[in-house]
Amino acid sequence: MSTPLALSSSSLTAPVDQGELNGFCGLIEAMGITKCAQLIADFGIADALDEVPATAAEVAARTGVNANALVRVMRYATTFGVFEEVGAGQFHHTVRSRLLRSDHPQSLRGSMRLVGPAWTLFGALDHSMQTGRPAAEAIVPGGVWEWLSASPNRAQIFDEAMSSKTRGDVAALLSAYDFSQFRSFADIGGGQGYLLRTVLDQVPEATGTLFDQPAVVESARERLGNRMSAVGGDFFKDSLPRAEAYFLMQVIHDWDDEHVLMILRNIRSAAPPQAKLLLIELLLLQNTQSARQGYLPPWARFMDFALLAFSMGRERTRSEHEKLLDASGWHLERVVRTESFQWILEAVPA
Repeated sequence: MSTPLALSSSSLTAPVDQGELNGFCGLIEAMGITKCAQLIADFGIADALDEVPATAAEVAARTGVNANALVRVMRYATTFGVFEEVGAGQFHHTVRSRLLRSDHPQSLRGSMRLVGPAWTLFGALDHSMQTGRPAAEAIVPGGVWEWLSASPNRAQIFDEAMSSKTRGDVAALLSAYDFSQFRSFADIGGGQGYLLRTVLDQVPEATGTLFDQPAVVESARERLGNRMSAVGGDFFKDSLPRAEAYFLMQVIHDWDDEHVLMILRNIRSAAPPQAKLLLIELLLLQNTQSARQGYLPPWARFMDFALLAFSMGRERTRSEHEKLLDASGWHLERVVRTESFQWILEAVPA
């Protein structure tokens, strides 16, 4: 009979100081912080508070919410930098609360609103732990895309979140990379075309094509300028436009390796010999690299975890991206760091 492994009381059951206990409570509180910020985004609280400080009751009257509930929400929000409490029960904007306004050029309101629908998916992550499959499949057999299409409101929130995320990153992309070297762009899976529109504003001699699902493209048409065209289709199998530069922003992280190779090979088939592919993605970094720019914990690791809820996709390391590019007819030339969480992986036809 084997002897049970003796456990060291000094290492496993030693008392923990109060500071560590309090710090661990922050992990529990994170749920409340996220939900509080989502409520502010959903009910347009930041939009309703202008540059003149106002009480929660005044903001409640503007938004139709309950004043007693709102004062508790706004008061709690001040503890993590959303709003500032000034005067006698009045609240004023902070940098963070302004990011939850719809009219801010780098608005993250859409991303914050996605927390509501995502809450349901995160609640099913037990399914992922047991099967390795997306949590969304436990809710809808067809997975996240069927789950989104089943609700126009959910789909709209998702589209807003994707556009919100792009707006927050575009300034960093423009300052990190010289797009003026190209005269034609194709944004594959580009959603509402915000990235493409912004780049074309910076490169007035260029033209661009937005490629996405037919319904997405149709909803984006009214926002397109006279140097942009839109094509609806399936980027796994349909013919893609020719261009000097291809954007693929936060697309391949939604898919497993098999589907990523299909996308990359399809772009390679359409690309002229001198074209460049610009993968705009997060990168999973080693522990020693993870504290770059003070982002702790690394956003890529959170997103890699979150994708368990949504899809069979994942975040990848540089070498994992490089292997997929090599296998699909591309050669990774360089990786460009930006001031946002995004990296630009520049590839050319092999």
